[in-house]
Amino acid sequence: MQLCLFPAEREKPIGTLGRLFIAAIFGIILPFFLSSLARSQTEIKIVGQVIDAISGAPIPGVAVYIEGSDKTVVTDGTGRFQFTDLPVGQYSIDARRIGYKLISPISTYVNTSSASHIRLKMAPVPVAVSDHMVIAERINQLTIRREGNLSIVEIPRGGLENINDLVDRIPELELVESGAQRFLRIRGADLNGTVIMLDGRIVNSVLTSRGDVSTIPLRSVTRIEIVRGGDYSAPGLAGSVNFLTDDGGGDRRIAASGERGNHGFESYSFRTGGFGPAGLNLTLEGDNSFYRGDFSFIDPRDSVQTRQNNFNRTSKMFGTIDYPRKRGVLKFSGRYFSRNAGVPGPIFQLTPEANSNIEEKEIYARFSQGFGSYSELDLTAGVTIRRANYDSPRTPINFIPYKTVFDDHSRDIKIRFQRTGRIDLDSYLAIRYESLEGDDLIRPAASFGFRSRLVNALGIAASYRFNGSGIFTKSSAITFGLRKEGGDHGDFWTPSVTSRINLDLPARPGFDISYSRARRLPDLTDLYWKEDVFATPNADLQPEESRSYQIGFDLQNDFFGRVDLRISRYLTDFDNLIIWRRWAGDKFKPVNLSRAEINGWDVSLEANLFNGPVSLHWMAAFTRPLNKESELSHHDKFLTFRPIGTQNAGIEFDFENLKLRLAGRHIGRRYTTEENTKSLPPVDLVDFEINYGLKLRSIETALRIDITNIGDIQYEILDRQPQRPREYKLKLEIRKIGGF
Repeated sequence: MQLCLFPAEREKPIGTLGRLFIAAIFGIILPFFLSSLARSQTEIKIVGQVIDAISGAPIPGVAVYIEGSDKTVVTDGTGRFQFTDLPVGQYSIDARRIGYKLISPISTYVNTSSASHIRLKMAPVPVAVSDHMVIAERINQLTIRREGNLSIVEIPRGGLENINDLVDRIPELELVESGAQRFLRIRGADLNGTVIMLDGRIVNSVLTSRGDVSTIPLRSVTRIEIVRGGDYSAPGLAGSVNFLTDDGGGDRRIAASGERGNHGFESYSFRTGGFGPAGLNLTLEGDNSFYRGDFSFIDPRDSVQTRQNNFNRTSKMFGTIDYPRKRGVLKFSGRYFSRNAGVPGPIFQLTPEANSNIEEKEIYARFSQGFGSYSELDLTAGVTIRRANYDSPRTPINFIPYKTVFDDHSRDIKIRFQRTGRIDLDSYLAIRYESLEGDDLIRPAASFGFRSRLVNALGIAASYRFNGSGIFTKSSAITFGLRKEGGDHGDFWTPSVTSRINLDLPARPGFDISYSRARRLPDLTDLYWKEDVFATPNADLQPEESRSYQIGFDLQNDFFGRVDLRISRYLTDFDNLIIWRRWAGDKFKPVNLSRAEINGWDVSLEANLFNGPVSLHWMAAFTRPLNKESELSHHDKFLTFRPIGTQNAGIEFDFENLKLRLAGRHIGRRYTTEENTKSLPPVDLVDFEINYGLKLRSIETALRIDITNIGDIQYEILDRQPQRPREYKLKLEIRKIGGF
């Protein structure tokens, strides 16, 4: 396939913006790249990075020193460091940081021809202070850093209790709830345009192509990687969110919690880690919850919708077995999830007996082996089995009964090789097989049948980090990536270019710029669904394609405390975007739009004045999702069910053991017709949270009170799917028991 960045046949070319990106990359960044590369040839003798041995995250602020000398350097925000002007010889490198312990010093040889590249691993450890033990991490504190179109969120172990804690800090993310399911949307894209991953494996269902984040074991997550747009390392039309879990090492720990609320809500969970026979680390996390939320709702059409079957019971477990090896690790992970939920229908089809049962089983293994001090090989393989049962018996008010069973399976394997040095290299090969089988137990002739496909991907990237000369810091970098997708609909090449420039100036200004392409294959259900009274399939659907551009700027000011400001401008062009369109007879059919566009601004502001107990935040996404096909009735109209902008703001008081948080959310207008003749009104919501920590002898506890939707606002995110009214929740957690 020929790569064409700015097709001439476009109705409204964007060549000016595209040329701006290309000019910025090659006219500004490349000269600095070449000049700093030339300077580094003779100056740098040892280059390295310090990472967390458990999460793999880089560790900033580490003092790295050469034993037997007075040479010491401190790692930057990406954990990197370098030594210059060293004579030829053998050196032993050590490192120190409060709350961490170096696993072992590394010995390296310096010669005259090239720099030596090393990687140091440190493990978190308790710090003794008087008669207390303090872990060098802040619970519920998320650390965010950005590299081009990639946002990396570092999370203390067990620190992510709710997915809202993440969404409130990342303006490009939007949380969409549909019944008991919770989905993430990136910058106004469709829900199936965002790929959700757990430890690099795709979670999205083969049946719906959506990833339900309520199946993710959040308390085991220590790192989240969010890619906006395409990338060499991950699929996703609009981007991807990769949840990376803890490997279970460190001190022994036991935690348990119970939670109650109105609408019959109750939840119980536990977490353990750091246990196992010699040489093994075992972790286990479990959760069981129930919700019964029957309520009535007056929608914008002045129709009364009664939810009398709005319940769900959810159980999930996640466990790992980790076997550290010399310069490597072998890790087995397993996940189980089940949900039994009612399926409330619209007012004309109330179905109090309808229900759905979802069951997921996943097992995967990862083997990682280091070679020398700066090369690593990873092998990941796994299988996911998912079964969905939908049952709605015929009743006097339910005139269309159904009873269907869907089985979807996915199997994948991925081999990845990474090498750190003056230029970091990253390459991988991934193969994924997915299948879907559906049976209609009432109308066998209407069964979906069995469908499958095999896809593969090959990716490679080269990243150069500036050596810190001049006004550029060592965390500045430029990355060139290329991804080739094969399988259904032929091969597709997805190039990407990202750059991050951090300047050693007051307020630490930073700039990033990125360009990428991506593709998404049509859902198997869109292609092969058996026609019924509601929908008809379209076997002629073409893959969706996107081109994403982004420019970002941020500041960090520590003069009167801490103030972080970030502004980014983005544009994503879509070809063959798939939507479900209403046809004659009120049937829906999936079709390709010739062209669509989502553009806008992301703004985030966080402030902690004078480093006091009060902090503020404001996040906004001014998004414009537009239909750009030539038909006049649809051209330049907003795409359906995508908010025209979202905002959230909050104020937080955090002093010693008490934390108070008041937050507000704004959800923009969502149009429900392609002609933009009908819409759901904007919504403003307010939430309140109280956290209090208490230590009773050898037991540490935490009490949390949540009040969601204080104003009891009635609203819908999707048409005829009302959200729950005001909710109260009380949670008690025991974080430490005795010495654990």
